[in-house]
Amino acid sequence: MAPQIQVDSNCLNVFNDFKISSGNKKLLVLKVRGDQVEVDQDLSNIGTNEELCSCLPDNEAKFILHHLEFDLPSNNERTTKMVLVIYIPEGINNNTIEKVKLPSAILIVKENFGSNVSLCLEVSSKDEMTREALVERCLKVLGK
Repeated sequence: MAPQIQVDSNCLNVFNDFKISSGNKKLLVLKVRGDQVEVDQDLSNIGTNEELCSCLPDNEAKFILHHLEFDLPSNNERTTKMVLVIYIPEGINNNTIEKVKLPSAILIVKENFGSNVSLCLEVSSKDEMTREALVERCLKVLGK
């Protein structure tokens, strides 16, 4: 049976602050530690996707909430979407404990944060985490 994962209460408070920040803070990174989803303080203080990419682990999943700002090609209108990026690196296959917890963690993250995001994307490599790659995926999902 998969372990029961819970969202840390502090994580919910930090998320609520992030949600109402209207994009002043661009990234909020969550991680699974033990049986808790919690804020990854080290990675949440990073300001850009490129910096984040250089710090992402190769064998640990992360949940990145991102205030992603971009132009819609149809009318050049600037928009901001809150995107949940589920980062599941290929190296996770070598981490049995992480693999067992992951399905439960994904479910609990989507249950707790999913209604507040515009898009949910899964990525498996750092290349897919660049700002340009995320914008391209968002536009494709939005049909733009």
